Amino acid sequence: MNRIVAIVERAAGYFIGILAVITFSEAILRYVFGSHIPDGFVLGQMVQGIAICWGIATATYADRHITVDIVYEFAGAPVRRLFDVFAYTLNLLFLMVFGYAITVKVFDIL
Repeated sequence: MNRIVAIVERAAGYFIGILAVITFSEAILRYVFGSHIPDGFVLGQMVQGIAICWGIATATYADRHITVDIVYEFAGAPVRRLFDVFAYTLNLLFLMVFGYAITVKVFDIL
């Protein structure tokens, strides 16, 4: 499973790089040549969406969220467990709302 996570993370990184190339190319074409990449904005949105969703998925799976550890480190085991349950519940709720919003957006586009 770690190999799959590494592949997904690497692909998300490549998509961020592709997004940077698209943005740079759009800027150069627009301001120097007065042209643009057909559907470049839409392509950039899709690539960015993939990178963000895959990044959130791998960070959630590997438990590498941004954390503030000072209170957690000094807390006892029962309080740490309470923090973990609260954090995972909050994360689940966020991802449920995020998934619903993306689903609505996809069906709105169709």
